[in-house]
Amino acid sequence: MQILLISDPSIPSSQSIPSNNTSSLVPLTIGLWNANGLQASTVDDLLRHCQSFSLVFITETWLLPPARLPTSWQQFHIYGSPVAGQYRGAMGVSTLVSPRCSLPVVEFPVNCKYALGLQLGRSLRLICLYLPPSLSTAEVQSVLDSLPLTDDTIICGDLNVRLGRLVGDSRTNMRSSVLRRWCDDHGLNILNKTLAYGIPTYLTCRGHAEQVSRSPWIFLWGQTTN
Repeated sequence: MQILLISDPSIPSSQSIPSNNTSSLVPLTIGLWNANGLQASTVDDLLRHCQSFSLVFITETWLLPPARLPTSWQQFHIYGSPVAGQYRGAMGVSTLVSPRCSLPVVEFPVNCKYALGLQLGRSLRLICLYLPPSLSTAEVQSVLDSLPLTDDTIICGDLNVRLGRLVGDSRTNMRSSVLRRWCDDHGLNILNKTLAYGIPTYLTCRGHAEQVSRSPWIFLWGQTTN
């Protein structure tokens, strides 16, 4: 989860805003969840835990078109890919936007089956990714290079990357160098490093032992150089 303060789009872009004036800023609270299969019957239970969020990104929904979720929250979907012999898909990214979100939200094309792009207000762009473990490093690089970046872009999601000591993790993997080099090339900051250092992003129990992981969820933010 990440809380940001962004400019209120009701204020003209030409208007000067003093740096100590917060009246023109609105809070934006983003939730991230890997569903590992999202069922319509669980949506109400999910949203009961998300009332403080402006919007919630959900990865690995496994939803196939034309599925819609039974909720009053605005919804956007990148549907999953069919699985042979199954009544569900694989992968998939969805977003649920709270009725209380004060910013208009529209989808913009990313032209990638691994990413969902939303624009909030006048210029803020959010891109949520699900990069499955089966992708090669070359494929990961290709996906990252294809993303339509602007000066106000937040990228988040389940990238299945282990960034090691950079984020307080004990492990790293091949994707780490790809992601870090790409971030450096585009002037993007990995917010997990500064805002969630060493904080597990995934908890589970195996036997009587708690298992923790810091691998999937990544927040990237910055002024791009392209």
